[in-house]
Amino acid sequence: MLKDVRVSRRLAEDGICENHKGYPKKPIRVFGADTETCRGQIFSFQISSEGDETLVRTHPAVAFRSFMHWIDSRVCERGVNLVFFHNLRFDLTVLFGPDQQTIYNQYNDIHLERDGYVIQMLYGRVNYVRVWRDLGGYLCPVCREIPREGVRRVAGKNLCANPRHGEPTTVRRNLGTVVRWMDSAAFCPPGSKSLSSALKIYGVPYRKLPTPEGLGERELEGPEFEAYALNDARAEEALGQAIMALHQEYDITPCVSLPQLSARILRHHFFRPKESFPFPPEPCRLAAEKSYHAGKNGFYVAPGVYENLYEYDINSAFPKAMRDMPQMVKGRYRHVKTYRRKKLGIYRVSGRRLVGRYPLLFDDSFRPIPVGPFQDIWITGYELDLLRSRSDYRFRCHEGWIWDHAPKYRHSPLKEFVDKFWILKSTTPKGPKRDTYKNILNSLYGKFAACVEKHPVIETAFGAVELRGDGGRYFVAGALYHPFIATQITGYVRAELYKLETRGRALHAATDSIKSRLRLKTSDTLGGIKPETYGRCYLFRNKLYLHFAKDTRLCGHNLEKGWLYVSKEDAETLPLVGGLCRTGKTWDVHDEIYRGKLFEPDGQHLCKFGLHGFKATVFCLYHHRNALLREGYLDYSHLHMTNLREAIKRGETPATMVTRQERLLLWEKDDRLSSCVSAGV
Repeated sequence: MLKDVRVSRRLAEDGICENHKGYPKKPIRVFGADTETCRGQIFSFQISSEGDETLVRTHPAVAFRSFMHWIDSRVCERGVNLVFFHNLRFDLTVLFGPDQQTIYNQYNDIHLERDGYVIQMLYGRVNYVRVWRDLGGYLCPVCREIPREGVRRVAGKNLCANPRHGEPTTVRRNLGTVVRWMDSAAFCPPGSKSLSSALKIYGVPYRKLPTPEGLGERELEGPEFEAYALNDARAEEALGQAIMALHQEYDITPCVSLPQLSARILRHHFFRPKESFPFPPEPCRLAAEKSYHAGKNGFYVAPGVYENLYEYDINSAFPKAMRDMPQMVKGRYRHVKTYRRKKLGIYRVSGRRLVGRYPLLFDDSFRPIPVGPFQDIWITGYELDLLRSRSDYRFRCHEGWIWDHAPKYRHSPLKEFVDKFWILKSTTPKGPKRDTYKNILNSLYGKFAACVEKHPVIETAFGAVELRGDGGRYFVAGALYHPFIATQITGYVRAELYKLETRGRALHAATDSIKSRLRLKTSDTLGGIKPETYGRCYLFRNKLYLHFAKDTRLCGHNLEKGWLYVSKEDAETLPLVGGLCRTGKTWDVHDEIYRGKLFEPDGQHLCKFGLHGFKATVFCLYHHRNALLREGYLDYSHLHMTNLREAIKRGETPATMVTRQERLLLWEKDDRLSSCVSAGV
């Protein structure tokens, strides 16, 4: 359920419209930047741009000022200036060391003024910064430059206090050229956030150098450290240029993330002039938010070791849902009292769940409806279709909302978008281009439910500043927010996964995949069922598993070179096994890093794994697999990089590597099957 979402008047009245703004015609200068720290304190930063590069040794009190002075002397005054970091949140934490408490006290939208600069920052899941040099005073369209004393703030606006004005005149700060800080990791799919992975995805001809010994624990210096640090800055600059080349290819204004890029591609290239997705009326919008139940997950057996399991995925399940929707451009939303076949709809139902292994309905907290009565649950038409054909539920439909599309209007921007990128993905050989098409295709659907968390604000001389606090939290709808479309997409995938669960007698399910003992008919088409692996599986709980493969026919892993990420703690304990089919590590000569291998005694290799809720590495989980299944819990330690908010709450130093002690529970005491028969999120 989407809660307390505030929608702008423009979105409510105009809906989702074509985006006309394209790639900037101004010159663009890209900077690549990185920082190095010792126990959470910055001691150097590196910047590279157009052959000009530097490594500056610094300390927290002056790091931001020194960094911006170097950038300021090289900005393109009449152009677009972009500074790319990888995992920007870490760099923000250390570059703004003296302001960490201020950042903590505010929430997502951070406003700072320091060292002669004005800073606006998004800090959290999405990280983005705009920095201006403060040139002093304000600019009035009539009086030109005026001092700060000549401005009065009324109702959240800065107004010129000159009595010669016949009416209040809005003024703006006198600021220099804006410099935007971007996070290149935001343009990578989940699971591929490291710089090494990003360079491969975008085909950048750089690779990470071996990490110098002691980095993070002491202030390093010397040729080896400088070569390592500057190489990261050069690689980041090249990655930023590759990301901007993608923007230029699709004529898109600079974005802050891959999902935003996908959304702008949709609006810029696939909407015809004057087309829009009408926004649902308020009662329909609220009902759609209640019917949004996200992804379906399930764990249907006791924790244990299961032989000869298949994992099946639905090919591009969410894009398939977008493609199969009728056009959302021409039509109207209608309130109905009964179910309407072949119409996109949401419905309020009540009834009783009788029996059944696999849940179909979920409550507002994304939990499955248990056996017994349920009341006034909003669901999608896809789920209602299944309810009508199943004996597991008894229900009645109270009311609903449908999208009554105009049958003679054929153009669907969503169908066109999916068709284009599915064909590009399917026909392009494996490599960076194919990865790009796949990522654009899979990044769009989440934007229809995307909102920004907000907190109450107070007025300051700078403007409205958001303060941290539990009271009054709300969400602001994003530019592509459309809960009716969002719930149809996720409802379609939940319904398809339910069909796949029942057909395959699933032991485990997660979003768009199941684990099954049965051999099912497969297909490579959009929405078809694709086998991922086949072999022994250690199932611990939902999305926590180790799935081995008997051979490489389905996965294509290179058993000689290695295929697993090796952390610093794993590298110290794993044996060097070279090209042998044994558990250990092997040296990748090309990328100059260790890659891991994990084998069972009978030769099956680890092919797929889920670590949801487990914070150590896959090698740690494998090492303790039998004890975890036997005892039902595991006490373990892991290395963890502290983030700013967590560290301040705990009284620790942010951006520091610490050892955490954790306990993983598979079941509560005397209840070994408590988590084995439900489908939780």
